[in-house]
Amino acid sequence: MSKQTRPASPSTWRRRSWTSLRSTPRSCRITRALLAILLLLCLLHAYDKFCTARRELSIKYSPTQFTRLSVEEQIRLADPQWQSMERAPYQDSADKSAYSRDALLNDGLQWTKLGGGFEGEAFRYRDVVVKVYRERHTPFRNCVPGHEPEQRWPTEVAASLIMGGIVGRGEMIEDDASFLPVTDYFLASPPTEQQPQPRKWHFVTEFQVNGNLAKLGQRLHESEPVYTARDLDIIYRPSLNRLLQALEDMHAHHDLCHDDLKMDNIFLGTRHNATERLPLTEATHWLLADLGNAREREHAYHATTIWRSRNLMDCRANDVVRLIKAYLEFLRMSVDDMERFDAELFEAAEPWSRLFWSVWDETQQQDYTTTADSVLNMSLEDLMPTNAPLAGAARQPFSFHNPLARLFAGRRWALSSATRHILKVQAREKSARIWAMTFVFGVPYPSCAGSTP
Repeated sequence: MSKQTRPASPSTWRRRSWTSLRSTPRSCRITRALLAILLLLCLLHAYDKFCTARRELSIKYSPTQFTRLSVEEQIRLADPQWQSMERAPYQDSADKSAYSRDALLNDGLQWTKLGGGFEGEAFRYRDVVVKVYRERHTPFRNCVPGHEPEQRWPTEVAASLIMGGIVGRGEMIEDDASFLPVTDYFLASPPTEQQPQPRKWHFVTEFQVNGNLAKLGQRLHESEPVYTARDLDIIYRPSLNRLLQALEDMHAHHDLCHDDLKMDNIFLGTRHNATERLPLTEATHWLLADLGNAREREHAYHATTIWRSRNLMDCRANDVVRLIKAYLEFLRMSVDDMERFDAELFEAAEPWSRLFWSVWDETQQQDYTTTADSVLNMSLEDLMPTNAPLAGAARQPFSFHNPLARLFAGRRWALSSATRHILKVQAREKSARIWAMTFVFGVPYPSCAGSTP
């Protein structure tokens, strides 16, 4: 009797013969080859994006060149007072409330945190604001002039000393000041109850109790009586004009651009006492602040894709456009009827809306020559807020081109979204940081040894 063969179990593993591999359809082999090529191209593209992002971040964090300095400004930057533990002019002051660096550092429990951001944290101590920088996420771009060995410091300190100057505690900010002045700056370990920390840069300015432009807009919106955009334009247009003059000085005389203009960086000063809260309609002394992104006009960063993707090539024109946008955003958040504001913006009949569209149209031309001085003349002569509305060339919001959006969302939404879109400002580097893998390799930055000063 022949021996019967037991059938193989379905779960039994069978060795696959090489013959079956060789008999794989040609289409499958081609597909695999194409997938391999595609994967290789993706890797090459990712590597190119990685190299480009790191190169452009390195350019962004290269030093600002301060090439147009007066003798007084050069002396101010070279002052080594930041190294001492006590700011000399006030250490023997009879006024016990006068600013003292030593008292500031020894009284850390009295610091009140105001907020924190990418660059560091801000605290209030008595009548001053102390900004403590973090170098981990945003490397310092500039070198302290004349210091050996190389010592980096925040560009905001140098730019503020140049544009705003330095004032002592108790001194009044000058009536014609347009930039927030410096009270003190130094390198020291922050006060802490824990173990001593590494030394960090501290930047001290006078506390402005009236806040910034965003806070003013919020208070106006909640106040009585109700204001229209025209009412507010009549009150605050002189403040806008003074900031345009300040930008012209910054651009023409110092060859610098602010590069980060927004409502949060425009503070409300006072001609009497920084701790005096002014009536809303008297908060007209506006001060430019937060100069940490200030760069010279020919800085290589202004030619990178990070900058060009959201800004105008000419950083001077970009400053002007951002200032006008910040002004209109302030007007919009201050009024009671935002829908009316949005409609008036695109009707282009009110003086403030015609000013915006005049600047906007000019910057859309290929050979635009928008300057702070030209916009200032436009604001002072042709588009005064006291002028009567005119029949302007009405603009069509981009949302109106979408019939489905108009049908389901309505006219109000279309106007609102179009207004927010056109007034939006961006200067982010998030995608560049992701492509550059800064979370692994850190932020690249060049040497600051060749910076001027």
